[in-house]
Amino acid sequence: MKQRMGTTDSHRILAGTGMTTESLSTEVLRSPRIDVRERLGADPAAAVITVPAA
Repeated sequence: MKQRMGTTDSHRILAGTGMTTESLSTEVLRSPRIDVRERLGADPAAAVITVPAA
């Protein structure tokens, strides 16, 4: 996904809806934020998200 950032390529997800890589990345990061908000009752002030190298 990261390799396509800034390009006009789109990914097809959920019932054929096309999304840009930036929009898809936003949705991926929104989920943990919502989960934290529901558990703690407040928005996180900061976060560190790590991804292991492939």
